[in-house]
Amino acid sequence: MATATVRHRIVLAAVFAAVPLTMMGCSSSTTTGASGQSTSSTAVGAPASSTSAPAVGAGDGKFPNACSLITQDQATAALGEPVDAGGLVPLQGGGGTCTYAATDNSPHDVVVEIAGSDIMKQVLVGQKTEPVSGLGDEAYLYGIGSDIYNIYVRKGTTTIDLNIAVKDGKLSALPAMPPQPVADALTSLAKTVLAKI
Repeated sequence: MATATVRHRIVLAAVFAAVPLTMMGCSSSTTTGASGQSTSSTAVGAPASSTSAPAVGAGDGKFPNACSLITQDQATAALGEPVDAGGLVPLQGGGGTCTYAATDNSPHDVVVEIAGSDIMKQVLVGQKTEPVSGLGDEAYLYGIGSDIYNIYVRKGTTTIDLNIAVKDGKLSALPAMPPQPVADALTSLAKTVLAKI
């Protein structure tokens, strides 16, 4: 779990570079992998002082808990391989990020993020996007390198960003749109999440 989580957080840091860190907060966390080793990482968007995560299903009053938006089974189906239970990182200002990491500790995962549109919209700045009709008030597919594919969806002032980090992709490659099976999986997950917010 540590490898996938650290890798995703590095990518999020790059994506959120346009967002002032004072708006989003930044904290360090330690994740223990299957081998028992601890890995420290910085989670962009986490609160400055760490608190215990709310129970699955409980939100922060403003947004639902990100880990209650899709199930472990749904994340497994979307990724095409087994995943661990979701790990939640709350975001300053409300919302959070839930990561379902591949059980084999490989850098593959499914991530659900929910937050306000004022912050989340900034993830699209500079990204090549493809609009998706029929999802929320607006929705876009986009890619980071050729291994992490995302769908951004806004419903009112709430936004979700779902991503799937696939096998055999290359983070250093030029961004590419999700291949059709991944786009379909992201769209299906987005419909599931939208029904809960």
